[in-house]
Amino acid sequence: MDHQQTTCKPWINLSSKYGFLIPGEKTTIDFTITIDNFTAMGLNAGNTVLSDVLVLRLERGRDYYVTVKGTYARSCFCMSLNELVRYNVPIRRVPLDPVKRSETGIQSDAALCVPSELWRIIDALYRHGLHQPDLFSLPGDEKSCREIRECLDTGMSRLITFITYS
Repeated sequence: MDHQQTTCKPWINLSSKYGFLIPGEKTTIDFTITIDNFTAMGLNAGNTVLSDVLVLRLERGRDYYVTVKGTYARSCFCMSLNELVRYNVPIRRVPLDPVKRSETGIQSDAALCVPSELWRIIDALYRHGLHQPDLFSLPGDEKSCREIRECLDTGMSRLITFITYS
């Protein structure tokens, strides 16, 4: 049986997984957290948590434990349309924990016909984006894309200004 040992969770990237230092020498190890589609789906479903313990093992020395924890701001991105239609509030207000989610009563009894996030983006495009040249030919700038995502996730109404002036 092949046991593949992993250094850390797949959403953590380390600048160096091993190395050699002489006594008295210092080094820096950079951590990068990347939430890809697979991880986001697990986080949105409540099946994944952003928590890991990394072990810095010193040969003929003691081990150092580094705890890595993060909080995830729920997003409508990487969620199925079937799940999005179940909520009548912005997705950021829906708890990640399924128990808390059922206790709050946020989940609607009757599913919406179209996810509100999809409705909002299409409505804004229809009202204010039809006359924008090259709207789907050129990539949007990173800041505007982040702001549009935030508006969709939180229900903020500034979505229209980003489509109009981007």
